[in-house]
Amino acid sequence: YGMTTPFSPMLAAPHGRPSPGWWAQQKLDGHRRAITITGNKITGWSRKGTPADLPAPLVESLQCFTGTGWTITLDGELMADGTWWAFDLPVLRHGAGGGLTARSTQTDRLDALERLYNLWNPDQGTARLLPVARTDEDVTRLVKTVGRVGGEGVIYKNPRGLYVEGKRSNQW
Repeated sequence: YGMTTPFSPMLAAPHGRPSPGWWAQQKLDGHRRAITITGNKITGWSRKGTPADLPAPLVESLQCFTGTGWTITLDGELMADGTWWAFDLPVLRHGAGGGLTARSTQTDRLDALERLYNLWNPDQGTARLLPVARTDEDVTRLVKTVGRVGGEGVIYKNPRGLYVEGKRSNQW
């Protein structure tokens, strides 16, 4: 990922019905921007898997991960105000070893994303972490809140689901 190989973000299946126990995140109305960090290179990717610009403050804040030996792929949404919202972490590995990959569950990826985000600690106007409703009660509350404020919608996620690059998945 990142230097020469395009990355295509996973897409949600339209109008899926969640099973009990599925989590939810608010669907944001921005531009999809996945980010790969490999070696000293930071690359933004569009929803269609083509290279895409990232705001300079975001790139600057991500520099802390370059040259560290970590390969990182973040998935998120870039809003009109320039704030990038992280909502998944398909890849986090050091060197050629194992680590977090697309074959890791949604639970593992989101837990790792929260830890990585807290270590990164970017300026809130640059990057934010999209909250996850993990209990049925919190999911119901999120759905009602998004409906009340006229939000874009909700993405349901299977906590055991895998990240399927470049495909529509019924896991979202």
